[in-house]
Amino acid sequence: MINGCSENGAARADGWRLPAHTLEKQLATITLKHLEDRLPIDLFRNLSADSMVRIKALLSALSASPIEQSLSKCLSCIEDVKITPGAMHIVLDAQRVAEWSDLALEAINPDILAFDTPFQFRKRGVEVKLVVGTEQAASLDQTLISNIAKAQHYYDAVKQGQPFNDIAARDGISKRRMLHLINLAFLAPDLVKLVLEGRQPVGLTTEWLLRNSLPADWDEQRRLISSL
Repeated sequence: MINGCSENGAARADGWRLPAHTLEKQLATITLKHLEDRLPIDLFRNLSADSMVRIKALLSALSASPIEQSLSKCLSCIEDVKITPGAMHIVLDAQRVAEWSDLALEAINPDILAFDTPFQFRKRGVEVKLVVGTEQAASLDQTLISNIAKAQHYYDAVKQGQPFNDIAARDGISKRRMLHLINLAFLAPDLVKLVLEGRQPVGLTTEWLLRNSLPADWDEQRRLISSL
């Protein structure tokens, strides 16, 4: 396990903890993407066309291989990682990048060795998911999506005059649980759209919605949820 740190590198008093292997895989993936993105722009200085083609092939081979195979090579290029709430600051080792690419150290552009990437936790029930970089843009909360669909189904059944107890029994849940879930049917349509696209605020989860009263007014919902 790897502890999260404050901005000065000290362990946080209220520190969260990260599963090391999951974090390593995320770091390897984001490092590989950084190298691929920078290669045609400014990864190296005065790179010949032949060297460009050779290194692009190396990166493509790494990208196509299973993550477990590329893990050690990508991680070996990382010199330092600082994790703070909301971001990772990653510093690559110039010597290791030069060795991996079979180029002289002087060919490495030092300006691209340090970079930042977004970093979040998403808690879904008992599961804590690590969300790094561009993955945030398309991270679907299938549990929340499923519960919104169930809520709409329960609400439709109520409108048809079906008793609460019968609706709950048919789904194998308690009446209390069903009444909690049915409130999700009144979520503003644009907020539902955000959930379906995986673009909802990180704090908007089934657990949060069941713990907190949802305003009936959609504008109030938007203001409340935008603060998560």
